[in-house]
Amino acid sequence: MSTAPRAKGPRKQRDHIMAAKPSGRRSEVYKSVVLEFARTLHEDALAGKAGGGGREVTELLDCYLMDLASIAVTDDNRSDGVVRPGEIAKVYNRYRSLLLGDLATTDPLRELFPAEKTMMNVLGDYSGMGFTVAGAVIGSAASNLMSRLGFGGSRST
Repeated sequence: MSTAPRAKGPRKQRDHIMAAKPSGRRSEVYKSVVLEFARTLHEDALAGKAGGGGREVTELLDCYLMDLASIAVTDDNRSDGVVRPGEIAKVYNRYRSLLLGDLATTDPLRELFPAEKTMMNVLGDYSGMGFTVAGAVIGSAASNLMSRLGFGGSRST
């Protein structure tokens, strides 16, 4: 999706990069899991169950789309995204378009989709991640959180 050159060296986590390839099997599985989770949250909200709701669905979809866009643009070197927010916004919006195109026009998830991203939205997301990471450094889960966000040490899968 990105036209930017890939960083030199080995790919960080090939399975992550394959999940960001729109026509790939891993991408389809990832998308299916996210949509199933989103529908469950939405159904829980309709049933009045705690933990479900429109905001949670929107945040889940936003997180998923940011994950795909960040992987695609940075080759899973997430910290590089802070200097490429315009590219991430463009790719995010393309993935958003593709996902909306996969849903029926009557699908209730369409109403809960996050808005398109701008470069400033992406910078805000990275800023928010920075505060989250900084807060986690204080707690005992700091290294685990940073690893899951793609900053710091690597995990093999």
